[in-house]
Amino acid sequence: MKVNAEPTVLSRMAKNGNFQISHFNFKFMISEKLLNPQSIVVVGASNDVQKPGGKLLKNLLDSQFKGQIYVVNPKEAEIQGIKCHTKVEDLPQVDCALMGIASKYCLHTVDVLANEKGC
Repeated sequence: MKVNAEPTVLSRMAKNGNFQISHFNFKFMISEKLLNPQSIVVVGASNDVQKPGGKLLKNLLDSQFKGQIYVVNPKEAEIQGIKCHTKVEDLPQVDCALMGIASKYCLHTVDVLANEKGC
């Protein structure tokens, strides 16, 4: 598929690092928080390791990540031994997020994480 765009517009966007998509501003960059996060949240975590959120959390726990791990699931109090938050708004500031949720919930979740929680 060929993309038609003016090279000057693309180069300005690439230099600036800001991309406007709908009403959200996304900043794409490699940062220390991405490469060496001190905290990670798994949104949509589950006790069932066959589900995406359960597998994400199990892999994170098995990796011996040394930082703080948070989980979000509105239906659980604890998941795989970690206290569970019922919504992303209840989280403290976090460096990185892994999402194992349905696409219809992603826009709101990314908005809160990016604009309120430091991701």
